[in-house]
Amino acid sequence: MLLSYLRSFLFLMPLCLIVDLSAAIEPEGASDRELAAKIMGTWLGREIVSGSEMVTQTTYRPDGRLERSAQLTQDGRHFKISVKGRWKVEHGQLISAGESFSGYTQTARDNIIAVTNGNLLLRTDAGRLIHKIRKQ
Repeated sequence: MLLSYLRSFLFLMPLCLIVDLSAAIEPEGASDRELAAKIMGTWLGREIVSGSEMVTQTTYRPDGRLERSAQLTQDGRHFKISVKGRWKVEHGQLISAGESFSGYTQTARDNIIAVTNGNLLLRTDAGRLIHKIRKQ
């Protein structure tokens, strides 16, 4: 039921994102320190890994630690995956390093498009948009 609710919620979020970005901090006008302060906290999102959709939760801690967890259901079974790493903001990019959900060490450099109190919008090097919602 939670997964169904989150799917519905995330489907409607792009409509809310358009309205909410008017109060966004944009990278061109903000220092890396300001962006990092705005990003700190816990964010919800979703990813597709090996054909399975996962609801993710990422916590960016003030000391640079990163914790990510994902929940997925496959063949009626529920799984939870957790990984840890490090993060920082540098030159308007969110840089995170650590294990991926597939078990490999990876470093991601995502361009920060906008960050508000409730939304984080990133663009990967491959051009894919990532939308995260701050956990209440």
